[in-house]
This record gives sequence, C-alpha cells and structure tokens, in this order.
Amino acid sequence: MKKKIFFYTAKLYQTVFHTLKLRSLRLCGTKLSELKSAALFLIAAAALFSSPLLCMAAQSGGTEASSEADLPGWEHAVETTLEDGEYSVDVTLEGGSGRASISSPALLIIREGKAFARIEWSSSAYDYMKVEDNTYFPVNTEGNSVFEIPVCAFDQPVTVIGDTTAMSTPHEVEYTLTFSEASIVPEAGGDAPGSAFLPGVIIAAVLCAAAVLLYFLFRHRTHSRGKKNGT
Repeated sequence: MKKKIFFYTAKLYQTVFHTLKLRSLRLCGTKLSELKSAALFLIAAAALFSSPLLCMAAQSGGTEASSEADLPGWEHAVETTLEDGEYSVDVTLEGGSGRASISSPALLIIREGKAFARIEWSSSAYDYMKVEDNTYFPVNTEGNSVFEIPVCAFDQPVTVIGDTTAMSTPHEVEYTLTFSEASIVPEAGGDAPGSAFLPGVIIAAVLCAAAVLLYFLFRHRTHSRGKKNGT
C-alpha cells in the first residue's frame, strides 16, 4: 500500500515537470512571470492531490508491519466497511468459572478494513490466548493482561482460549466473546476515521493559497511594467 502511494505520487510530479518542460518550449516568447505563474499553478495542483496521499503513506508506515503478511490471525479477522481507525465496542464474556472478567467497551482497531480488538482481563495471570489456530501473547508487560486478537465475527459468540497461571499449574480455559456491532463508536482521543488525510489537506490548501497569491503578485508586476513601457 505504502509503495503504491509513493509510486503514484512520483508519477504525478513527473507528469507536472514534464508539462512544465513542454510549456517552456511552446511558450518561448512568453514573459518569465507568466511561466512562473503556470508553474506555480501546476505545482499547487500536484500538491493538492499528493499531500493527502503522502500523509496517509507516512501514517501507514507505523502499522504496515501489522499487515496481512505479518499479523497473526489476519485471515480470521472479519471484514468491515468501517474506515481504518480506532473505535470502541461492547464485548460480552461468557464461560469459565465466572470469576474472570474483561473490560467493556474494548478498543476496536480497523486496519485495511479488518477488525481487531484489545482485550483486557481483570487479572494479570493470563499468559496467552488462542483464537482459531493462532496463539496470542500479551501486548503489555505491567498491569492486567492485555491481548490484541482478531474479531472473527460481530453479534455472535466467538470461542477463545485463555491460559491462566492463577492456579497451581497453568490451565487453559474456554470462553466465548461476543462483539456488538451496534455499539461501535469512534474512540475518544483516538485516530479518527480519515484523519490521515487531514494534515495533507491543510498542507495542500496552504500551498494553493500561496500559489494564488504569488500569481496575482506576478500579474500585478507584469501589468505595472506594461504600463511603464507604454508610457
């Protein structure tokens, strides 16, 4: 994904500079200020389209390691139409002795249209979880055990295994997790859906505004010189 974004961005700038070269050849008799104005508009157009893409690529750099090739359970994670970002989701735990519990709502993370959840237990005694045919280990080193696992389905029980060391010997316990799709809301203070584009849009707007301002300054100078030459 990241390589494709940079590839198409490079192609965009290549097209812009090729266009500038052609305009320079065709407009040999055009005043330098007019060529500068054309160049500014073309560069601003390139910035308008490429800045959001570059920001999205930069942001995806931190999560690219957790892509399909590297993230365990990717094939089991349910696909969703939610935009990539962080949400909260209500989750219900059933099974075991009833003494263990999990935090709800849980953090729901959407990566490339796939759903994953952060499950926090009420104890620090869980040393691994199993979902489908994959084993997951805690993502934290202090406090209650926290795991990041794929959400295999919404609104139906998903069987998971939690290994607890609270007993005299480690013991695997079977549970079910049910994620409520209707409860999903954007996580407060998290990465809002589409937020990867916001810095790029701001940068593009500033560049376009600067290009327009410089254009009118060049036109004003050209017009003033024309009047002087006319007099």
